[in-house]
Amino acid sequence: MTKPKGGTPSIISTSQGEQMAFLERSDEFIRAVAASFDAYLEIDRNGKICEFSRRAEQLLLRDRSEVVGREFSVLAPNEDLDLISNNGSESFANFEWQHLIEMGPRGPISLTKEYVLVDSQNKELLCEVVSFVVPGEPSSRVAIWIRDISDIRRNEEALAASFLHDPLTNLPSRTMFTYQLSYALVRHQDIPGRVAVLLCDVDRFKGLNDSLGHDAGDEALVALAQRLKSIVRPKDVVARFGGDEFLILCEGPLAGATATHLAKRISEILSQPMAVKGQDVYASVSIGIATSSTNASDAAALISNADSAMYLAKRRGGNRYAMFNDSLRTEVVTRTSLENSLHRALERDELVVYFQPVVNLNSLKVVGVEALVRWNHPDQGLMAPDSFIPTAEETGLIVPIGAWVLNCACQTMESWNQGSQGSNHDEIPCEPFAYTPGSGGLVEVNLSGRQIGDPDIVATVAEAINKSSMRPDQLVLEITESTLMDDPEAALSVLEDLKTLGVKLAVDDFGTGFSSLAYLHKFPIDVLKVDKSFVMEMGNRDEDTAIVRAVIDLGHTLGLEIVAEGVETSNQMEILQSLGCDMAQGYLFSHPLPASSLLVLENS
Repeated sequence: MTKPKGGTPSIISTSQGEQMAFLERSDEFIRAVAASFDAYLEIDRNGKICEFSRRAEQLLLRDRSEVVGREFSVLAPNEDLDLISNNGSESFANFEWQHLIEMGPRGPISLTKEYVLVDSQNKELLCEVVSFVVPGEPSSRVAIWIRDISDIRRNEEALAASFLHDPLTNLPSRTMFTYQLSYALVRHQDIPGRVAVLLCDVDRFKGLNDSLGHDAGDEALVALAQRLKSIVRPKDVVARFGGDEFLILCEGPLAGATATHLAKRISEILSQPMAVKGQDVYASVSIGIATSSTNASDAAALISNADSAMYLAKRRGGNRYAMFNDSLRTEVVTRTSLENSLHRALERDELVVYFQPVVNLNSLKVVGVEALVRWNHPDQGLMAPDSFIPTAEETGLIVPIGAWVLNCACQTMESWNQGSQGSNHDEIPCEPFAYTPGSGGLVEVNLSGRQIGDPDIVATVAEAINKSSMRPDQLVLEITESTLMDDPEAALSVLEDLKTLGVKLAVDDFGTGFSSLAYLHKFPIDVLKVDKSFVMEMGNRDEDTAIVRAVIDLGHTLGLEIVAEGVETSNQMEILQSLGCDMAQGYLFSHPLPASSLLVLENS
């Protein structure tokens, strides 16, 4: 038997069979009636009230002494209170209790109705009334339980409202938007292009949350919702998709053109600052647009298309919009197939690690290698990381893939430390450089933004080192400059924890992001890697040579080693040597090769 809010028993909540058995135990029944928060009364077969509980007195505003022994009609409405059925068709005093007695064993065991109790101040309570024939004498009495369900119903309505509306912005919820979009697609099912969806995602919202706090983030979302509402047409629908994403529904003969115009207006209106916690905050959004002409069969498909277009806008740098079209559809299908295959790549042992030598520019000897993953796809052959790593990043698969690469690299370094040598000299496309086993050679492994955000990253690195028995200072972990600057404070905390393991840290692709020198000085890094886009233009463009010189000077000032990436010509190598660059890697020295193809020579 369950209990209502007060913790006391409620016969209404029990099964019908339990009710009958319980009523036959009169002493227990009387105690339950006295303690119950439900009103209880009984009517004999002559229509007179023979039981009236304390809660009935409170709820129906009648004293027990006034009603017991009198006709049931005494409960007719008066100036203090009325109790009418929820649809307004029946007064409680006219409740057809006789029907239950007349039907007897042939009738229903119990009846349930809802009544609205209205007092003299017009305060309303919604009540549930359950009535049934009391066992014992043949069809002798009718028992009636009355429960105030006002709070329950209000909670149900509030839950329904929150399900259909976002409590923060008061916009329609994703569920409500999906309903409205479904109806729009039905209305225009015979005319393609008359329904358009915009999916707007706030750029770099996490940074705003982290810097100003979640309250400020919520305030910014409310302000953004108000701006979106202010620029749409009255018939357009703006909804909160969830988190920092919003949906807009446009209908009409030129829905696609309207959506495009609206996307431009959104960018314009967001170019003005929003006042958040007394500060001016600027926000931008990446917008994906999809129309019903793109063969989306239902609301979910159209929203998914808009989502794909939004991610394309993100990949193009954000603060812009992208339209979903047939070419993007093909890309989505290809990426989905790639994602499905990538899920199985680790299980099927299809990933391999290649190594590209890192050369000391003074001695021209190999001092380390960078570990680079490849995918030996069963249908497409050996695939370079650029063709699948972005998908791994988007799906989160980069975390287990990255852990696998890290373990493989560390175990390979252990084998080299023990003196194992490669044997295939012919596969090295240039003159071999000495790499002495056990002499302190380094292995560099990339860490993605997802891995940096993984709470287990430090334990993962520590485990890889311990399993391989290599020295921690032989491992260099590379993090891109853009990853560091996405969330500098969080990145700094992770790097400091990694540094306690004894590993070395490098900033990869340096010069392509927007590093703050103050943060660069704070990061516990050991190496700067100059991006190949600058190295490749040295000798052709003075400004690129100047950038490389500035990075080298900056790094040396901070006590860091400098590695230049993408060195392909002797001229580039000579320029780097003249600028005082410490190390380099690139096709001039060697393409990335499997471990078995790297020639390991004793240093002479």
